[in-house]
Amino acid sequence: PEIFKYGRFFAEEGSVFWSYSLANNYSDILQHLIPTGGYFTLNVNLVMILIKFLPNSFAPFVSTYFSFIVSLLPAFFVYKYNIFELDDLERSYVFGIYVFLQSLNWPEVALNSINSQVYLGVTVFFIVTFGIKSKNIFFRIFEQAVLIIAFLSSFYAVIQFPIIFLRYIYKKSNYLLFTLISSFLTACFQSLVFYYSKRIDILYFEKANNLPNFEYIFNTYLESFLINLVSIKYYKSSFGIILLVLLLLLFLFNVYNSDVFLLVFINSLLQLFLVVFGQADVYFSERYAVVLPTVSFTLVLLLINKQFKKHFIYFLIVIFMLNVASFTFHTSRFFSCNDSCVLWSDQINNDTVEHWPTGGYWITDLKNPKPQPSSFQIDTFNFNYEKYYNFKVSYLLDDIFR
Repeated sequence: PEIFKYGRFFAEEGSVFWSYSLANNYSDILQHLIPTGGYFTLNVNLVMILIKFLPNSFAPFVSTYFSFIVSLLPAFFVYKYNIFELDDLERSYVFGIYVFLQSLNWPEVALNSINSQVYLGVTVFFIVTFGIKSKNIFFRIFEQAVLIIAFLSSFYAVIQFPIIFLRYIYKKSNYLLFTLISSFLTACFQSLVFYYSKRIDILYFEKANNLPNFEYIFNTYLESFLINLVSIKYYKSSFGIILLVLLLLLFLFNVYNSDVFLLVFINSLLQLFLVVFGQADVYFSERYAVVLPTVSFTLVLLLINKQFKKHFIYFLIVIFMLNVASFTFHTSRFFSCNDSCVLWSDQINNDTVEHWPTGGYWITDLKNPKPQPSSFQIDTFNFNYEKYYNFKVSYLLDDIFR
């Protein structure tokens, strides 16, 4: 909780994005692009623009509180859409579950803009699966704004484009058509960024490698269900996996004809593909284990609600208590404090600022600000990082189309 009082940037959020914003104007910040990641991050750029309006002493607080609001979007849309068709009391439990859900509270992704893209990915899941139906013009604008920002911020959103397409094929409407077109255009732009990064061979080393073996894919998918059912401490339990397989087989046999269920199931497979292709052989936890486990958990809730509607409230209470009780299981090497921990208010008047995780890896030079990746990242680069960390969308378009 001290982050709400003292504030801090997280890793590249401070040393790269905030450093870039200090030395550039609003137009450049909006276009800032680091092609080593393979995608554009509009959400981070928008936060950096907001930060630039305020003195540096308030800088990390903008990111912290804005990211906190973004983290609540999944719970808000679950409650708004009432996806389980519940009464007010049951909906309140569902809202609480998605606030405290294990997969949405990994320390690495909490309260920083560079990882808030995972919350946008989860929010897109709820919008494209259960939303895009409202006749209220203001809520429609809100849905579209979230979708556009999310699609221009990560592939967690882009990978869900087929869901919008399937919904439009099944039930055509002008609103769905508009969503389909806008999502297609933003997805094309992100694909262009990925194409450019692959073409000049500067993708960060762990992205888009060869697919891992079937065992890794299978275990990742099953673990995505267990994270929120047995907590992050026990989700690699083989006993839990056996029980889960039996449970899923039972439910699959009874609900195979549900359109919503099929959309959620397809979405889970799309997210699985993104995990194993985009981050092949990387440990399945922290930021990699947010969107897929949340989709998988929602799938389980839909199945249980369909089979045991009268007793669903009791399951919600148990899951809510489990997630709240398991909240303390979230520990992370990213936030272990030591002698190098210095409060933001004590650093801001220095020549340099150190960002979390501490240890001298993430630094901003306030006298000569420029994007600065960590030393261990630079050691893996085979390209001119100063060029590509000061990159913009206009540079990319010029390189591709000139």
